[in-house]
Amino acid sequence: MTKNEFLSQLEHRLRALPENERNDAIEYYNGYIDDAGEDEAEAIEHLGSPAEVAANIIAEYAVADTRTTDETVQDRKATLPIAWTVILAIFAVPIGLPLAIAVAAVAIALLAVIFSLVVAFGATAFALVIGGAVGAVAGILALFQNLPLALMMLGSTLVVFGLGIMFMKLTVAISKSGFSSISRFVGNVIMRRGQK
Repeated sequence: MTKNEFLSQLEHRLRALPENERNDAIEYYNGYIDDAGEDEAEAIEHLGSPAEVAANIIAEYAVADTRTTDETVQDRKATLPIAWTVILAIFAVPIGLPLAIAVAAVAIALLAVIFSLVVAFGATAFALVIGGAVGAVAGILALFQNLPLALMMLGSTLVVFGLGIMFMKLTVAISKSGFSSISRFVGNVIMRRGQK
């Protein structure tokens, strides 16, 4: 069998392959036979029949095509979770955004409540301490006019002054625990966001 007959039969048997693959195979075997020089017939015998060579080429092409298809499928599978995440994010916005606004509103309301309690207890404590001081001065002045009335005024003044000090301590405790709790909560939320 001559080189041209071999290549012609090989090309005919490779017609199922894409044209570029078929041309590459023909060029390869053309060069292989040319490299043999004067021993063309021996090189063709060594290769085997055009049918065997074509079967091997088609089998290799099928295996390579399968690998390419598997890689394409894996690439599609890898991008699928990203697409689902985007779709989920789009559908979650109408629920998540109002929920986030509600959580922020509750946090602001708690902060306002704690702040108003601190101001109210602070004002009450200030008023009681001032009232106790004024009552003590009035009780001391009343000592010279009516002793039982002065003692009653001094006793009630001490009670009012004691309540004022109690409210001051309560104000300090509420402000410390309330604001530190809120700052810890906000810090934890920020830390969780940072870790994600």
